[in-house]
Amino acid sequence: MSEQLTMFAKEKSLVEYHLSILTFSVTSGPLKNRLSIILGVIAIALCTVMIICHLKRSSGDVDLNYMMALLATAGFSEYLMKCVCGIYKSKEFWKLFEEIEHLYQDEESDEELTTVLAKHLKKSMEICNICYIWIDRIYIASGAMASIQLRLDDNIIIELPFISTDDSFKDFLYVFQTCLIIVGILYMSKQDKALVFVGVHIIAELYILHNYMKLLNEKINILPNFLKTIISKHCNAIENIKLLNKSLYEIAFVQFSFSTVILLINLMFMRNVASEIACYLIFTCGILQVFPLCLFGEFIKMKTEKLSETLYLTNWYDLSLKDQKTFLIILTMAHREYGLKAAGLYDVNVYAFVQIVKIAMSYCAILYTLSK
Repeated sequence: MSEQLTMFAKEKSLVEYHLSILTFSVTSGPLKNRLSIILGVIAIALCTVMIICHLKRSSGDVDLNYMMALLATAGFSEYLMKCVCGIYKSKEFWKLFEEIEHLYQDEESDEELTTVLAKHLKKSMEICNICYIWIDRIYIASGAMASIQLRLDDNIIIELPFISTDDSFKDFLYVFQTCLIIVGILYMSKQDKALVFVGVHIIAELYILHNYMKLLNEKINILPNFLKTIISKHCNAIENIKLLNKSLYEIAFVQFSFSTVILLINLMFMRNVASEIACYLIFTCGILQVFPLCLFGEFIKMKTEKLSETLYLTNWYDLSLKDQKTFLIILTMAHREYGLKAAGLYDVNVYAFVQIVKIAMSYCAILYTLSK
């Protein structure tokens, strides 16, 4: 077993769990995972309902309690909406997972090609693990700080029906509220981890293809079927980009919409209580919700554009007539532009991320001016 396949085997069960949370796949897998997914959705759904009921009963004053309740409602609603979209696109996500697994199972007869494959796959898994660590740290820190701030200011945003909020039950409600917030945050982070895993590996596949193309001059005489290998990998990469686009069709739109709302609420919150650390941590969470997707879209567009440039730099004119015809097929495919779109309407790239932040800041300024 290759080193990269060993790495994948170690992470496979965890990745499957994250994908199961995103797609609400509860018909297969370990029983404890299926139960945790079902209980997580039930807990977050009930939590959302309780916070909405609390908002209806509140005075409507824009204070810490009201802002935290709005942020929690937006965050948990986003989780539930992504679950619904994930169920609808479950087949596409699991197909992508299979394609990524096949990528790890690939074996090359040439040592240099094996090195290229291993290098990028190991690097992509390392990037995923680093992202997982920081997603967990930032999400948990924001949830913990928000819970602590609510406790210090004697605020309760999750009220249980038929239980009084007087002093005898208040401590229990604080503990219950903190547990639900942390649980919700953890499940949200797992959804984002699943998206990070898929996105990073699609980009890794493009990097591998790009490196293979760079070796065309050198390998075409050594490996007679090398052009066929490049065509095969190019077709797979394009199909996987299309599959990723299809998978993220609704989820990207949901993520964009809710992230804009979360950033807007958080900016309003920061204007009122700029000294609170929780504000900045939650703002960072809002950024983390949308920035990775935009970065993936930018990288995919950039790398697919570079493929044709890389091919032009090869000594294609030295190829045989048969190989030149094959080369033209690859070149035609490489000329097409590929990228991600949210709901087929908006390009998913860094420019879209900047626009989301600008929209949130603009609406925040308008609402702040009107409230004066």
